[in-house]
Amino acid sequence: MSDIQSRTEMLERLGDLADPEEFPTATDLRKQFWMKRRYISFGVPQRLASVSQAIYKKEQERVRQEVTDTLDEWKAALREQTLGFMNNLIDKLEPGADGKAKIIRQSSVEHFAEFLRIFEMKNLADDKELAAVVRDARALLNGVDAKELANGRRKDAAAFRSALKADFEKVAQNLNGLIVAKPARAITFDEEEDLTD
Repeated sequence: MSDIQSRTEMLERLGDLADPEEFPTATDLRKQFWMKRRYISFGVPQRLASVSQAIYKKEQERVRQEVTDTLDEWKAALREQTLGFMNNLIDKLEPGADGKAKIIRQSSVEHFAEFLRIFEMKNLADDKELAAVVRDARALLNGVDAKELANGRRKDAAAFRSALKADFEKVAQNLNGLIVAKPARAITFDEEEDLTD
């Protein structure tokens, strides 16, 4: 069945409720999405040194600072993402307002476990402090199944959830200590500086 046939059929099935704008054609969708790629060099061209040693050194320092800033931003984002996973789990381990256990989906636990499993691949900044926190979280989550966390699956489900929550709160507290609120990057006008040194 072609895109046009399935779209027409869906609009016919919906009758008066159909809004053609809510069912774009494949052609329309292709026009709305695109991909752009580029290759970036973070080095300073060696030939710049022959023009001016001062400019060359200044550009080397600028590139070094850009790389450092980028790694710092990556590190902060990875820390925030890790904390988000932990806070979500801690929230789910907390009983609801009615005192009943909240539902914890197996997929949520698996998603967090997968994040922890591939953490080293994401740790581009080699954040050793965060790696230690992730090791602690892995140890806590090792062998934990969402079914075990649900009431009725274990005789001690409430105590198990409470103990796991307390353990994750300690790990999250350590991670909170690593997260530093940084001011937004200042705007600079380097190109206006005098480069005649």
